[in-house]
Amino acid sequence: ALQFGTFFAMGIGPYINASIIIQLLTVGIPALERLSKQGEEGRRRINTYTRILTLVLAIAQAIGILVTFENMNNGSIALDQLFGNDGFAKFLSYAFLVIVYTAGAALTMWLGERITDYGVSNGISLLIFAGILATAGTAIRRIRLAAIYAYPTVCRCRCIRTDNPVFIYGCLVGKSVQYFCY
Repeated sequence: ALQFGTFFAMGIGPYINASIIIQLLTVGIPALERLSKQGEEGRRRINTYTRILTLVLAIAQAIGILVTFENMNNGSIALDQLFGNDGFAKFLSYAFLVIVYTAGAALTMWLGERITDYGVSNGISLLIFAGILATAGTAIRRIRLAAIYAYPTVCRCRCIRTDNPVFIYGCLVGKSVQYFCY
């Protein structure tokens, strides 16, 4: 998603980072430790702090993404198509994209919390699992291509081997193996 600059480019990352930071600060800061021991009310306030920190981290991460994009493309990431290319217009473009990326992270956080509230499962874990599933097909394809191109002598057609073959989508992979193709 980040490659194409989509609305959900940052995903649930800022929320996870904020949760980890708040949990670590709960151990080190006595006021947060007291809040964590106050039951439901304390937990509600800690969740509010986590949400605020999520937005701060999302803004920082969005700025980092835009700076990285600009540096990768020698200072031109086609933002002039949004508001123009002068100084203030460039600032408007960056501000708009920071707001869009931050809103995507906030919406993802909200969606995870709603899933948890409805009792379906832990919403954040479910969103992480959905992200893993969404990229699993691409990862399997990359592994397959890496295995095929790692052994260029192995044919890329259907291969048959008599002793314990290793197949990836019908192609035999291995060094110094005896095979034939048809």
